[in-house]
Amino acid sequence: MVSGVGIGCLLGIVLSIGGPAIHFYTVWYAFHYGGLLAAIVTMLLPGISEVYWLFPIAKSAGSWWNYYSAALLVWLCACIMLSAVKSKDEE
Repeated sequence: MVSGVGIGCLLGIVLSIGGPAIHFYTVWYAFHYGGLLAAIVTMLLPGISEVYWLFPIAKSAGSWWNYYSAALLVWLCACIMLSAVKSKDEE
């Protein structure tokens, strides 16, 4: 059986690498399709900008299920699982 500490460390790595990677891709996409101002606003508003750019990315991909939405879903699930592991370890 895997301990909560091991799962927590793995989720922490996923979050610490995946979060910035998703955000840098979002900033690149905003710059490519929206210009410099869009990239600056996207850089300054991390969470909101990922949700905002999800819609244009899905439209350009032609489907809601694409690499960007899958990465966001994995990252969100990792956040939820890490908070569950942390609350279980604190008991």
